[in-house]
Amino acid sequence: MYTFNHQIKLILADVDETIADVYTDASPSMINELSKLLKSGKVLALITGAGLGSVKERITDHIDPSLRHKIIIAHCSGAEIVGFDKNGQLLLPYYSVYTSKMNSEQQMTWRSIASQVIEQYQLKTVNPQKVSDFNKQYGNDPLTVMLADRGPQITLEFVNGYNLSSESYLSLSHLFPGLKPTRSGEYDLRELVSETFNQLLSNANLPVSAHLGGVFALDLILDGVSKTEALNYLFNNTTLLRYYSLPTDIASHPDSLEIWGDKFGKSGGSDRKMCMAVHPKTRAIDFRVENKQDIGEEFNIVLWDGNNHLQEGLLEYLQSSNIN
Repeated sequence: MYTFNHQIKLILADVDETIADVYTDASPSMINELSKLLKSGKVLALITGAGLGSVKERITDHIDPSLRHKIIIAHCSGAEIVGFDKNGQLLLPYYSVYTSKMNSEQQMTWRSIASQVIEQYQLKTVNPQKVSDFNKQYGNDPLTVMLADRGPQITLEFVNGYNLSSESYLSLSHLFPGLKPTRSGEYDLRELVSETFNQLLSNANLPVSAHLGGVFALDLILDGVSKTEALNYLFNNTTLLRYYSLPTDIASHPDSLEIWGDKFGKSGGSDRKMCMAVHPKTRAIDFRVENKQDIGEEFNIVLWDGNNHLQEGLLEYLQSSNIN
């Protein structure tokens, strides 16, 4: 098993399926381990596609207020960066692409287009929830999707619509004509929906694009927003780095940083974008079982070799650190 690097000063971590399961609170054990890291003086930057409210409810609200000033949140794929004061209260955003790129009329048009596409494909939207609860209530219906409007990002979760068999697709082909199978031979409804979104968003001259995210998510993200850009802002802001007692040249010191995530593949790995903002020798631990060939050797990405994976793998790693 990879040993914990006690020299790290700043941790860049994904949230969903790295610290906690999708739409699920971090476990008490995980909160305990993260709290020990913060107490030891390390800074935790949560770089995530999840919204700010979700990150607070699932993770930071469970951490003692006196420790939260060592946490940075770059939410909605890096559209905004926020932090906490010494009392654990949320500060105004350090950085926001949303307010600088879109006026109120454009924001309304964006949501009107989302409603139009949902109606076109006869999607039935429900509130975000644990996948187990979703499947219990809605079964395997591929047209029932979770809708999360996070402000700077809108996400549709196609829980049962991303890996359809040819038989299942056939019954929906009248709604999704011409959809091609993926390399694995399955059908992903998000492919056609994202094409439709991108055409309509382009026609409306909105700075938004649709991207496949996570395992079954379709994210509508502001153009120019990425985990790389958010981290570039952080590393170029010497005032912000000093607030967190971090060296102003920390991005060039791989032993002072570590990246945790679960999607590092060259084809669509959102956590790979964190590697692009730091020294290529910075260790990034991939807690998902991924194809090493798809990861390549451009960055120092290692596949977690413990007994567990995803958030349970990270917990296993942290519990081996012996930080008190």
